[in-house]
Amino acid sequence: MSERTATRRENIRAVWQTEQVVEEWTQERGYSDTQSFALIRYAGTVAERMARQLRLGVNPEGDAQVDLMSIKVQREALDVPPADIAIAEMVVIENVLRMVLQKTGELPIK
Repeated sequence: MSERTATRRENIRAVWQTEQVVEEWTQERGYSDTQSFALIRYAGTVAERMARQLRLGVNPEGDAQVDLMSIKVQREALDVPPADIAIAEMVVIENVLRMVLQKTGELPIK
């Protein structure tokens, strides 16, 4: 497996982990399936955008173009309290930072 493929897999895993954490959290909060899905999708989109901006290999060819307008539209469509959106964004930041630290060797990969 090439280094590029390995990097892409690691980063896709980080996006997936972000979505899983947000999914569990929305279930605990009692969100409807629609609200939960929207927040999970939003968190995954933001995580993918961050990883691409950091050139970490998530979808580098732009198969699913993620731009700021898409993120803005998704955020505005969320039917959840702003504080909960902020928490989802913090989950994204935590997971992407973990990915960066693992990539640089500053955090062991589990």
